[in-house]
Amino acid sequence: MDLATQKHFEDTVSVNKDGRFVVHLPWISDHPALPSNYGIALKRLHSTVRRLKNEGYYEAYQRIFDEWQQDEIIEEVPSKEADFPSHYLPHRHVVKLSSSTTPVRPVFDGSAHEVGAPSLNQCLQKGPNLIEKIPTVLAQFRKKKIGVVGDIKRAFLQIVICRNDRNSLRFLWLDESGNVKIYRHCRVVFGVSPSPFLLEAAIKLHLDKTLASCRKGEKHWPLALVEQLSHSFYVDNCMTSCDDESIAQSFIDAASEILMERQFELRGWELTSPGIPTLSSTNVLGLAWNRNEDTLSINLESLTSMVIEKVTKKTMLSSAHRLFDPVGVTSPVALIPKLLIQQTWKLHLTWEEEVPEDIGLQFRAWVKDIIHLSDLKIPRWISTTGARNENCSLRVFSDACQTSYAAVVFLRVELDDQVNVQLLAAKARVAPIGVSAKKMTIPRLELLGASIAARLCQSVAQDFGFDNVKTTFYTDASTVLAWIIRHEIWDTFVNNRVQEIRDLTEGCEWQHIPGVENPADMPSRGASAKKLVQSQWWEGPTWLRLPPEHWPRSDVEFNENEIQLEKKKSVVSSMLCATTTDQGWFYRYFSQYTKIIRLLGWIFRFKNNTLKKEYRNHQDLTKEEFEAAENIALRLVQEEVFEGISDSKLASLLPFKDEEGVIRLRTKVSHRNDIHDFCYPAVLPSTAHPFVYRLVMHIHSDNCHAGTQLVLSTLRQRFWILGGRRSVRKVVNDCKRCKRHSAKRVETEPSPLPENRVRNAKVFEIVGVDLAGPLYLRNDDGSSKKHWICLFTCGVYRAVHLELISSQSTDSFLLALRRFTNRRGRPQIIYSDQGTNFVGADNAFKSLDWNIICQYSTVRRIEWRFNPPSAPWWGGFWERLIGVLKNLLKKVLGRSSVCYEEMLTILCDCEGVINSRPLTYLSQDATDLAPLTPSMFLNDVDEVGTADMDLIESTDLRKRHEYRQKLKQALCQRFRNEYLGQLKLFANRSKRQNLSVGDMVLVGSDNSKRLDWPLGRVTDLIAGTDGHVRVARIRTAHGALVRPLQRLFPLELDVKICDEGVGAQLRNSFLHSSPEVEPMDLDEEPCSALETAYPEPSSKSPAVSRSGRLVKKPEKLDL
Repeated sequence: MDLATQKHFEDTVSVNKDGRFVVHLPWISDHPALPSNYGIALKRLHSTVRRLKNEGYYEAYQRIFDEWQQDEIIEEVPSKEADFPSHYLPHRHVVKLSSSTTPVRPVFDGSAHEVGAPSLNQCLQKGPNLIEKIPTVLAQFRKKKIGVVGDIKRAFLQIVICRNDRNSLRFLWLDESGNVKIYRHCRVVFGVSPSPFLLEAAIKLHLDKTLASCRKGEKHWPLALVEQLSHSFYVDNCMTSCDDESIAQSFIDAASEILMERQFELRGWELTSPGIPTLSSTNVLGLAWNRNEDTLSINLESLTSMVIEKVTKKTMLSSAHRLFDPVGVTSPVALIPKLLIQQTWKLHLTWEEEVPEDIGLQFRAWVKDIIHLSDLKIPRWISTTGARNENCSLRVFSDACQTSYAAVVFLRVELDDQVNVQLLAAKARVAPIGVSAKKMTIPRLELLGASIAARLCQSVAQDFGFDNVKTTFYTDASTVLAWIIRHEIWDTFVNNRVQEIRDLTEGCEWQHIPGVENPADMPSRGASAKKLVQSQWWEGPTWLRLPPEHWPRSDVEFNENEIQLEKKKSVVSSMLCATTTDQGWFYRYFSQYTKIIRLLGWIFRFKNNTLKKEYRNHQDLTKEEFEAAENIALRLVQEEVFEGISDSKLASLLPFKDEEGVIRLRTKVSHRNDIHDFCYPAVLPSTAHPFVYRLVMHIHSDNCHAGTQLVLSTLRQRFWILGGRRSVRKVVNDCKRCKRHSAKRVETEPSPLPENRVRNAKVFEIVGVDLAGPLYLRNDDGSSKKHWICLFTCGVYRAVHLELISSQSTDSFLLALRRFTNRRGRPQIIYSDQGTNFVGADNAFKSLDWNIICQYSTVRRIEWRFNPPSAPWWGGFWERLIGVLKNLLKKVLGRSSVCYEEMLTILCDCEGVINSRPLTYLSQDATDLAPLTPSMFLNDVDEVGTADMDLIESTDLRKRHEYRQKLKQALCQRFRNEYLGQLKLFANRSKRQNLSVGDMVLVGSDNSKRLDWPLGRVTDLIAGTDGHVRVARIRTAHGALVRPLQRLFPLELDVKICDEGVGAQLRNSFLHSSPEVEPMDLDEEPCSALETAYPEPSSKSPAVSRSGRLVKKPEKLDL
């Protein structure tokens, strides 16, 4: 794809009269239709203009567009072309106060798209990955004494876009009068994905043509200078190094003149300036270059400016990528967040889930410690000027531990009076955690370290031009040395990497080094920033500066058992005849009936083509070949199961063998004039046999997953299956797709009311809350506005309190809760569903420091208890009252439209009616006590009708208080006896299915069809206070969910079934009845209902390949 993009550029690029390149956008062939994006662009335009005016950058932003239009970078679209097919790019402003020329500049979004439609970037080729060029360009910058950097002024805007592609680069702007203007880009746009490639390709093309002209003598530039210039660009940045300042100045003059031929203005040249203090460092490919000290350091601004409120996997990955270091000097520090992220992958956390506390603390400590990297500085110049190749050598080290592995490349330069050691590159990687056939052992990880050492050394040698420099590799793993040195055939994993290492390090020397002297030990294990800076690890081991005779030596001791563990096992053919034959070989390989038959068909096609070479058939299988293969399969199954036509299983039938050896039956319709298979069906065992199971499943699927009767009737037209109806019913019941559509939900044990709802409590001490609506209320201007009713109900005495709110936001709900608390008292516990406004209110309360509040107040934090998602029946005690309220409002309002005050009055009336409803039996006997109502508890028993209270003298306050207390106690006693005592817990007599961790379930939803319900696995069961499970945590393809059991529809595919198969018991019973059948084992689909294999009778599991197929042990020649 990259080559095609490059060829498209070369075929379409041209030069206009001004000397600028004219390019075409590299569109993807057959890309989907590109929408206009006008709506998105207009919406974001108004938002951008509003922010520009608020921040005071509108005039500066307007001046940029005016300058662009004057320089023909953009043009206004003529009115006659306004309706042409086009695409609009949203844009926003970016403020960079450190820039003296353009503190505010526009940035265009080529990735914006409408819902369900592609973006512009998705329709364009990106070109090759330019990030891979950074090490090469950085090497050119470090090779010589004087560093030189510069950049191209407005580089992207110097390349012209062809007229045919400009309508795809339109954008909108609001002028000072508020009119929408339509512009389109005439130059390459920064923000469109192929723009860096187009700039890079244009510069490379111009320099290649200049170099060719110089070789022909048409231009006077030195060839070496042009070649150096061609390797010095990364997008619009030019960086190289020269031997002295005069050569650097000549390079600057030549480069500026050459690039100016295509209107690329090189500017901002900066050179190494020893002795001249600089106020700020220069940004070079993400690193900070101090021109005075001529050192490179890490740019920590983007990392230290991060505000981390919650540590998630997304936050950790973002932080790890902000530590940009193409050299690898900080690889020990950069390894730490990678290891922490790997731990989160093992925990299967989503991107937004907060990581466990221990991981979060380690990550925060890493971020806090990262500031120490500001003291890390490495020399830019590698000090090779004047040194011959024989005085230079590359020293490459590799190491590994259980969690990671690393490689380091040092350059050792011997000068007249000293030895310089410089770090050229380093890499550290985490160990793979994927499940493989063999465990990732330490020797294998050491081998991975050696392989990346070989690759890293090759790239470093190419980038720095060290073609004839002596290279020595070091490792502290004797096993890896043995694998590399010994020319034997190793296991596939080891052999592939050993072969790669030998190819990349041909002519190089491999040596063993003690582990304590290996400088790759630190990057392979990771280190804190403080420890890294203190160790000055990048300066290399001290012994490298000594003469070779003083270098550490170690006697290599090889562990032969460890070495031979990876030796490839050879296969020897056996000349002995096998005592037993595997009759079921043909149905081991595939789990579908048609594939089994086609396997046999192709085997016999191969046989026929081999015997009849002059009549070879290379077409697909014919109908006759398929039928012949099917008859062979039937015969093989019958030979495996039956002992001929005299078998006891066929004693009640009339079997015979046809001319092809297939056992068929004579039936009562054998004399009918019909097809042969219907009159004489082939007899087969029950579906406990894997082949028959696949046959029945094939017929069931081909007939649109029909029921037992239709499948049995279809099978009866060709086959006679023993125990047919029972066997077919088992297969139909095992069908996963049918289970998905017929599974019934889980029923749970009825739960008594929680203790909070039946204890003696104050009114509205235990509260349930929910919203009802919306209601459309009339405004003064005749328009209507949405409002909602916030219902608070007492969880004990069933009283209600209604509030009218204008939105469903958290702020509106908190205001309603404040009004409720001031009038009814502060609740202790609030029950609600997981609406965002309720969750937001709870989060707001959590953010308060309750320890300080409790020191100065008696106020206690409200305990909020949420129902599980998608479980409205858990809040039945408020849902019922919402239904009562809605019925009252329907009857009172009808079709009338009321204003806010009228609605507020109506709600107060409804509140009074609901609170006056009887909670106990309304007796017809006038002598019985009045029924209990919620208003009795609200109004402090004024409505109970105790006339004797009026007879008490007003001055006898003590007696009145005692009497009042007795009345309250009597009222509570009545509530206990007459209301709580009459509550009945209805039992659900339906059959309950107990879920287990690992069960496969469908997650039901009222808002989607069963076909769209996600499939999930139960990861956790949450039990209530009574020990019964009513809520489960589910893991789906899109993340983790919490659902009540009533929303789960089990598919009867739990862990045990996934391991053994639904048909394991059938196969066991079949084995007992047919001992002559050889047991087999196959595990192609881990959650299949019944697979083709019989279980292995021994307790030891047979060896299987990674694809799940049985590994057949070869019979070796016994010599």
